[in-house]
Amino acid sequence: VKIDDARNVNEIFDGISYSKGSCLVRFLTMYLGKNKFRDGMRQYMNDNKWKNTTSIDLWNAFSTQTKDDTVLNIMKDWTSQMGYPVITVSKTDKGIKLQQNKYLKTGPNTDPALWIIPVQIYVTDDQETADISILMNKTKEMEIQGNFKQVIVNPDREGFYRVMYDNIDINMEELHISTQKQIVSDLVAMCFTGYQSISKFFSVITKIDISSMTNYNFLSTILSNTIRTYTLLKNHSELQLLVKRYIEKYQLRRVIELLEKIGWEDLPTDSINDANLRPLLINFLGQLDNKYAISKARELFEKKTYKYILPIIGMHARREEYHKLLSLFDTETINNPQIKDDIIEALGEIRDPDILDEIISDVLWNKIREQDVWHQMKVLSLNKHATTKLWNYITFRNGNGEYENWNRILKKFIPGSSGLTYIVKVIAGGFTTNIELDKYIAFFTERPVGTDMSIRQTIESTKSKITSIDRIVADSEFKSLLSK
Repeated sequence: VKIDDARNVNEIFDGISYSKGSCLVRFLTMYLGKNKFRDGMRQYMNDNKWKNTTSIDLWNAFSTQTKDDTVLNIMKDWTSQMGYPVITVSKTDKGIKLQQNKYLKTGPNTDPALWIIPVQIYVTDDQETADISILMNKTKEMEIQGNFKQVIVNPDREGFYRVMYDNIDINMEELHISTQKQIVSDLVAMCFTGYQSISKFFSVITKIDISSMTNYNFLSTILSNTIRTYTLLKNHSELQLLVKRYIEKYQLRRVIELLEKIGWEDLPTDSINDANLRPLLINFLGQLDNKYAISKARELFEKKTYKYILPIIGMHARREEYHKLLSLFDTETINNPQIKDDIIEALGEIRDPDILDEIISDVLWNKIREQDVWHQMKVLSLNKHATTKLWNYITFRNGNGEYENWNRILKKFIPGSSGLTYIVKVIAGGFTTNIELDKYIAFFTERPVGTDMSIRQTIESTKSKITSIDRIVADSEFKSLLSK
């Protein structure tokens, strides 16, 4: 990656760079096998010690293990092309067909990019099961013959690609919980990006009995994405209400039962699964404004038991609770630094307009520590009652036409700093309309040094979010499912 200014380093080597890199390492380990991967890494380190290298040097080291150029041919496209593919799996008269396309969050596209893809397939027929490994060359389609009863592509999720099942029914009960999670995760991605109707994901809710599920990873995928749909529809109250009723019909009772079973408070005997599950379930109920959750949160708040429940307190805070939350900064964070983030979340969830004005104009600058300002802005932007207030404050122009508050931010966070990079992203976190996006684009016609990539990513992700909302609102199949 070419870097023209040292201040651009923080935004170029961001979470995307490291996440994609780790996925490709796992992908390559699967293809080579652990021993060959280890030996290739050893050779790379020995051959290039005290030297600068490029990615080609790494691929060449692995190629000595395979005795050919396969690794080089595979990896050059994965590192030089943006994005990754989605493989569509469909049944044919003779077996199954695999088709690759570039996966984009904006939805189906005509991008011609193709990859060489090592593909793992788990299949069953009437007699036996089998694992099939193939190398899908840079071709649009390929067929695999056989009379398959069950077909799972990328069963261990080691391949760096999405999977979409077209005309294939999967018996989830026969699969390991991790494979179920992978299938649902891919389905969620397909639905939110327009490759499939969002109704397909919500149909899964009715087919999977979560009353028998306690696995955090699986439940997180299901519950977080139903809530995600609900919150995306904040400007579409009638459809949002239908979603809420659907969630209450198929998920609410089980969530409450599970939370009652593991308890609202941490226990010394908690498993890692239960420790992760507890905040997930509490947040789920809080986002739905569940009366039971509100009552329980207030009960714990009065007992000075604050963990996990402060965001719910914030959502329904009156002036008295607001002042209590502020006082916790001075009393609780001294002995319990972890509670700081919960207080920030709670303040960001407040709905009272007068209190929000006070938080944005005063608390944000005089109570919140500098390194946490971006976090407070993030939660405020995601709060539909504060989204516009925060934006109007940041873009306020005084009598001289100067962006008074934005200039204050630029003085506090120097160009190229991670704080400024985060801020330009999070202040648009709650944007869900083209009008809001247009204002963001117009404001950042001139961009601070070190923020260009972050702003471009924010524009693209916001466009994708708006497109997802438009698809969901226009999806007649989804509305029909919710109305049943």
